[in-house]
Amino acid sequence: MTTQRRRRASTVIAGYHTPDIADTITSSNSKKTSPRADGLTFRVVLLGVPGVGKTALTVRYTTRRFIGDYDPTLEYLCRHQTRVDSKDVTMEIQDTAGQDYLGHRSRYAIWGDAFLFVYSITDRNSFETIVNCKRSIENVLQTSQIPGVLVGNKNDLDSEDRMVSHLEGVELGDELGLPFFEVSAKDGHQIWDVADVFENLFREWNRSRQMKRKGKARSLRTPNLEWSRPAAPPSNGNTYEHDDDAIQSSTIPAKKPTANMRKAVNKLILIQRFTRTRFFST
Repeated sequence: MTTQRRRRASTVIAGYHTPDIADTITSSNSKKTSPRADGLTFRVVLLGVPGVGKTALTVRYTTRRFIGDYDPTLEYLCRHQTRVDSKDVTMEIQDTAGQDYLGHRSRYAIWGDAFLFVYSITDRNSFETIVNCKRSIENVLQTSQIPGVLVGNKNDLDSEDRMVSHLEGVELGDELGLPFFEVSAKDGHQIWDVADVFENLFREWNRSRQMKRKGKARSLRTPNLEWSRPAAPPSNGNTYEHDDDAIQSSTIPAKKPTANMRKAVNKLILIQRFTRTRFFST
């Protein structure tokens, strides 16, 4: 059953059976591979309305090829071995089924490490849905700090059917806090531009992952200063800012000695005098 699904995916994407594509691109229902012991496993989710070129971007990056016709009702899980910044990386790329991705954003949000938000520069509606798409992922993950990249595809049609300007893409990326790329999966001269999209997405995720680790380590090492010592009172000119003794003495109120306390002190004084007298008399 797995072989049949794998061949079906390769036929839809490549247009013919090829062993390398069949081994690289598998059905999303196939078993998940275990991560490499000597590298990182990085999960990518491509999100966008049907027809923006999500599958074309995936195939161009993983196989360096372009195929124009795909089945928009199927979703694919592509596993791609690569090397980024001297790190061995296994990318698991989830190419979402176009008309179904709206109903499965929760699943994609939980599964993915980072997200490619893809629109077509020839489709205004695909551009306008990006904001709601990212907000829905943020709602699921309960954070706005999401590793992602905004991608405007099909810029090979720039002079013909462009409906979204490059500046609009830049401004939307700034609004959403996402790096912005405008590429063409079809243009063979932009193979490495497409590769930069996926590699920069990995860098965004890796940077976010390292910041979270440093934050956790810092929280474990740093004592809670609020409970370690009392806060310093406003300076009155008689104490130094960092004089701990002065701070403590000024924040701890002096207690008025009671009658019992005075009796106890007098008794200790008498005992000390009596002991000293007997010691010298002997």
